[in-house]
Amino acid sequence: MKKIIFNIVLLILLIVVLTGCGSVKVKYIGSKEQGYFEVIMNYNLDSDYHMGQLYGEALVTQCPTLEAGFANYFSSLSTDTYNTIMARIQQIKNQIPREHRDFINGFARKFSGGTTNSKDDGKLSVDELLYFSLIGDIHRSNECSIVAVYGAASDTGKPLIGRLLDWSKGSHGAVYYIRKGNKKIINIGTSVLSQSVSTALNQHGIFVATLDAPTGEAFPDLSSNTYYSYHFDLRYALENFGTIEEITSHLNNKAYTFNHLVAIGDNITVKVLENNLNGSRTLRESTSLLRAGVIWEYPNAIAAVNAFLLPENYDNFSMNPFNTLRWKSIREQMSLYYGAGRTITDEEMKLIATYYGTNIDQLTDGVIMNSLTQQIVIYDSFKSSLKIFFRNNRTPGSANTASTFDVDHPDFWNVPVHY
Repeated sequence: MKKIIFNIVLLILLIVVLTGCGSVKVKYIGSKEQGYFEVIMNYNLDSDYHMGQLYGEALVTQCPTLEAGFANYFSSLSTDTYNTIMARIQQIKNQIPREHRDFINGFARKFSGGTTNSKDDGKLSVDELLYFSLIGDIHRSNECSIVAVYGAASDTGKPLIGRLLDWSKGSHGAVYYIRKGNKKIINIGTSVLSQSVSTALNQHGIFVATLDAPTGEAFPDLSSNTYYSYHFDLRYALENFGTIEEITSHLNNKAYTFNHLVAIGDNITVKVLENNLNGSRTLRESTSLLRAGVIWEYPNAIAAVNAFLLPENYDNFSMNPFNTLRWKSIREQMSLYYGAGRTITDEEMKLIATYYGTNIDQLTDGVIMNSLTQQIVIYDSFKSSLKIFFRNNRTPGSANTASTFDVDHPDFWNVPVHY
């Protein structure tokens, strides 16, 4: 009898593996242009390829014009630019972790472009779909910043992080809840097509965010080496590791296309990996010695703009006003809330992150929140809470509407944190 029961259980498991029983739910949270897409993916032993198909089906069912809308982006590019982008994708995509490639291949089956890359056909091919996950690796640039406090600087004693994603343009944001066995992450995506990570957290309490750190170097010849996508490598690391050191080790030795920073926080501290690809690829901490002329007077706190601050790395800070002015504003805002027995709360971190001076369109005035800001994330590790502002292409204004956002009171969503 026991053998019969055992065989039945094995048969059930085999059926589950072969047929797949994953589920994907897509729901828009909020009113038109003011909210975000909530995507819940439960693998339940299903394959990556089939989960991609399920996601594509759910997305296209809810947004039947989505493919044409994203495909139209390519029509705006010159033929040379489009061909360059597609060539870069061809050379880097095989280094994307297999599970994520399988997902995107399944995802692409729900679009009509197949394997044909044509910039004006109004369809999305596999490579064109990949583009929206690889923008940060092959076609950029963007600016971002981070402010974080912990220990004696935080109201709760635990890390409190403000993260700004600055980009020239952004479509509707998406929050992905991805549950794949013991791999559980929340990915705060730049669009419903992106499957790589620029801002995310996992069930171990690790928070990560990427920032550009341009040095003026030309884009590398991808045929000269084996280049990887650091945004996909970061997702892999977040899904498979639970410490700052493990994630750093996974990211600080491969060839990537662009110099960058990765802010990494756990339940105790926050550090910044300075990935100067031709220099030092090490963690910067609150107490690290900084290059001459860079002042940071706040223990138990760390910040980052689009520059390397460790003295052994390339100086892309000193001669860049957008970096120096944002650093100055961050220090000044920190001084309003931290010191002489005062600690920073989540609401005060929101005030720091949304500071813009007197004119949000003037990049020499305030510039923490600026005319390029598309998302602002406030993460409180003690409360395990997320507050997120999604710009969604709205213009600066005096009210939070479908076409504008209130620069003095941007609309933040309380985004649930669950795994």
